[in-house]
Amino acid sequence: MIILLSAFSLVFVVLNPPRTERIKDVQVIKCKVKEIEDHNLELGKRETEQDCVDGKREITYEIEYFGDTESSRKQISDEITVRSVDKIIRVGTKKEEPKKQSPSPKPTPTPAPAIKKNTSNNSSSNSGSGSQNYSPNSGVKDVVTGYCNDGTKVQGRPDAKGKANVCWGRGGWRDY
Repeated sequence: MIILLSAFSLVFVVLNPPRTERIKDVQVIKCKVKEIEDHNLELGKRETEQDCVDGKREITYEIEYFGDTESSRKQISDEITVRSVDKIIRVGTKKEEPKKQSPSPKPTPTPAPAIKKNTSNNSSSNSGSGSQNYSPNSGVKDVVTGYCNDGTKVQGRPDAKGKANVCWGRGGWRDY
């Protein structure tokens, strides 16, 4: 082999030819955590509905080396081999209902005083007028003071009908 060199010639001698390699880079795809509000769970309670699974991604590169130095890199493929599965957590938003207290015992009714009829004929005097106690069987039809079946002391007309009766919604007038 004869090499002619002139003053303006450049000579390159290649000792090692370029070589190419293919490599696979495997990357982990981290799963995400999703929180979903659940109105059926108590406030602050957390339940895992679905567990997390990390995914995998394979990227293939073709690398060209010149000597021991990397001269170029080309991405040939990018493939997700395992899909990631998100973790799903249900978070309770249901407010606790106040605990119902056990029903308190009903107050012990005090017996009504005996019925007093107004015997005063003086119309200007209001003493005793409208202060009679009522018992359903007493026949009193005026405004009287008495007790409803729930133990509430009231004043009104026992013969009134519906909402006009002061013991309406309280179980009616008490019969002693």
